[in-house]
Amino acid sequence: MIDLMMSALIALIIGFLINGGFSLDNVTMCTLIGGIFMISRDTLGKSLGKYFLGLSIISAEENKKTKFYQRWLRNITSPIYIVDILFVLISRRHMKLGDFLAKTNVVLDEDSCVLKRFIK
Repeated sequence: MIDLMMSALIALIIGFLINGGFSLDNVTMCTLIGGIFMISRDTLGKSLGKYFLGLSIISAEENKKTKFYQRWLRNITSPIYIVDILFVLISRRHMKLGDFLAKTNVVLDEDSCVLKRFIK
């Protein structure tokens, strides 16, 4: 959810800067930039939301760091957010469709939780 809000905010700012105000073109640009961000957000390792909450993605089969294609594949369904939500609700392991396709799991990594530093 943090990632969704961040992508919308970034897209709005970029659209505002390019077009000099808000218009229908900004909505189109926000949708495009937001979709690209949602698909590619974990490809560098962690999204902002996972970074702040101390979550990591691991390969379900090997129980170790994911490969680039797995991080990309798990987010391919993200622009269709409702699909991921429905899949979480109906799947036995409560995982999103992208995790099922990429064979990945999201796990807690307490050592890397940024919010933990502020809560103490």
